[in-house]
Amino acid sequence: MKFTELSPEAQEKAIDVFRDELYDGKHYSQDLPKWAVDDCSLFEPLDAEMTQMFGTDYVSRNRGNYMLANDRTNIYFNTDAPYKHLECHEAIRVTDDEMFFKWLGLGRKHMEKINYSLESDGSRYPDTELILEVNDPDDEITKEELDEIGIRFEAAQKKFKDHLFEVLERIGSTIESAYEDAYIREWLENNVKGPEFIESGLLEECVESD
Repeated sequence: MKFTELSPEAQEKAIDVFRDELYDGKHYSQDLPKWAVDDCSLFEPLDAEMTQMFGTDYVSRNRGNYMLANDRTNIYFNTDAPYKHLECHEAIRVTDDEMFFKWLGLGRKHMEKINYSLESDGSRYPDTELILEVNDPDDEITKEELDEIGIRFEAAQKKFKDHLFEVLERIGSTIESAYEDAYIREWLENNVKGPEFIESGLLEECVESD
């Protein structure tokens, strides 16, 4: 029987049985990590923050691009403590340096004096970090400017690190939602090639294998 043919009580049982199958790595569970990061806005700061800083039309003014585009290349992560990490430096593409610098709190006046890159921190459970460097620190930059830039560097790197932690938390929430009743019910109701159940809500293949 299909899920939609079961009684309400049997459907509740079927959802619990199906969730156990997901925990065993069956059905769509193997694709969840890929689905969780397959989002063009994955790395973009929250809309409320971006709108406050750049206006409601900031995406359209940026040629239809998010400030931090997701190229979906070599994204590695773990959402379980104590191994939490997110390595994604090849996936993040900054589409507008001026916006990026403003978001980091560096400002336009620093753009020509600073180089930046996104790199793996090289740890066992790697995270992506923001590397900032001053161009020609002895050329036309006063000690006071260097001191100011150093303070801003620390703040910018912390903001970027905190932001990627929030991204990782959102990835974890996306994966967890796929195990919730509402998501499983919707998937079973709409997937015509979904599993078959017996009247009680048990999976037909499990009963046949006993």
